[in-house]
Amino acid sequence: ISGLCIVSALTVAGNYISSVVMNTMYILRGSDATNPVASIASNTPILLQILLVAIVAPIVEELFFRKLLCDKLLPLGEKYAIFISAAIFALAHGNFFQLFYAFLTGCFFAYVYVNTGKIKYSVSYHIILNFFGTVVVGLITSHLDLENLNLENMELYMSWAIENIIPLLAMLAYEFVVLGLALAGGILLFINVKKNKVQRRSAHSAQGIQDLSRIYELRCGVGNTLLRAHTRIFTFRIRTSQKFMKGDADETNTQKAIFVKS
Repeated sequence: ISGLCIVSALTVAGNYISSVVMNTMYILRGSDATNPVASIASNTPILLQILLVAIVAPIVEELFFRKLLCDKLLPLGEKYAIFISAAIFALAHGNFFQLFYAFLTGCFFAYVYVNTGKIKYSVSYHIILNFFGTVVVGLITSHLDLENLNLENMELYMSWAIENIIPLLAMLAYEFVVLGLALAGGILLFINVKKNKVQRRSAHSAQGIQDLSRIYELRCGVGNTLLRAHTRIFTFRIRTSQKFMKGDADETNTQKAIFVKS
């Protein structure tokens, strides 16, 4: 559930960025762009959409972009593997409508695969995302009479809304659920980021303590070695001095004995 919330948050964020970019391009160019995926999906039978978009595409894409590509990029490091594979995954979609959310969700899918080592989790998330984001939305919008939609005339718009009240309510319920999941996913992302920062700091602190302990042990070991060496040298000097002193005393006693005899 937490993974689905995070996917929803990344998808909503990516779609919002795409909307801003496409609206800016529309203002600058003066022409509206069409979503090629939406156009293709609207002209494809629902069963074929489920088969191709919700089953085949996620499996093939995850096997290629995560299983094959991530495994090849992992020797460069986990972060490089995640970001590079996600960037290629986003560019492979070939349009701005999917570029940003494909990159964000691609990062998450790659992160899940790299940290679990199992492709089934990213495939499951991808299937759910494609099913609800393409098939369900396409099914709802297919029941909307978009050709007769008039946003300039309020009376005509209200009449159109009444005629299309059921699909509009379905779309509203869908958006409400997605936004709720996205909000929960945003909170989970924030908590996980904070937790990872705390864990990294703890790991650095623990490593620092271990390094200090090793340095202390090393210093103690060196100090003990030097102390033992100094003690041995000092003992050797004392014993040598005692031998010399004893030798001098014996020589003095001998000289005294000779003097007495003489």
